[in-house]
Amino acid sequence: MALVDELLTGSNISKIPEFTDIFQQHVETDLSLRDMQWFARQVMELDPEKDFTLQTLPYSGFGDYQGHNYVYLSTEEVISLVNRTINPYISDINEKDIKIIRLEE
Repeated sequence: MALVDELLTGSNISKIPEFTDIFQQHVETDLSLRDMQWFARQVMELDPEKDFTLQTLPYSGFGDYQGHNYVYLSTEEVISLVNRTINPYISDINEKDIKIIRLEE
């Protein structure tokens, strides 16, 4: 959470307009500057210790293809993690709602 802590320090609070300008220049969005500033103010009210978590996507193995290494995600465990942590819907997502690409064995 060091990045969040750093962004939320007093010295960076005054840079929110600068951050939103940079964001607006480098990200394509239909949000207005005013809307982005509103979201930035909402972020400032978050507690980095309670409101942020880090997760690692569960994997089932490793492989390589044409000299590149890959981590194979565990479909069932990824679905479970998403449903427990970030699923914004009323009902759980399932395997037909997501696309996890794997090479055929």
